[in-house]
Amino acid sequence: MARILVIDDDQAICEDVARFLERAGHQVATALNGKQALRLFEVEPADLVITDIYMPEMDGLDFILALRKLRSGIPVVAISGGGLLPPKWLLDDADDIGAFASIEKPFDLDVLLRVVERALGEGGEKDRSM
Repeated sequence: MARILVIDDDQAICEDVARFLERAGHQVATALNGKQALRLFEVEPADLVITDIYMPEMDGLDFILALRKLRSGIPVVAISGGGLLPPKWLLDDADDIGAFASIEKPFDLDVLLRVVERALGEGGEKDRSM
């Protein structure tokens, strides 16, 4: 069982992903933006982070950079449906700064679980197959 932090400004996505991952045996915490997630991570570090990119207060890219300063080895799975920019551009940026994998919204929860399991099993080494 891993501790996973899910960050998304859409509370319904946080709740859906959390429920799904909990049913798969993981312990899940959620945050609605990067600032909230950093505070939560400092109190209870996670084994893996799933973060949206386009969010208020602190976006996912800034979160990934801040997380790398705290603990560089934590695998991050970036998710995005876009916003002002196409999701592929945002996810490519996440990959460039060290995300393990990136998944465009909407996504299949089973695909997310396979990526999570791969990230946890490989210790966060970059997934070049996505």
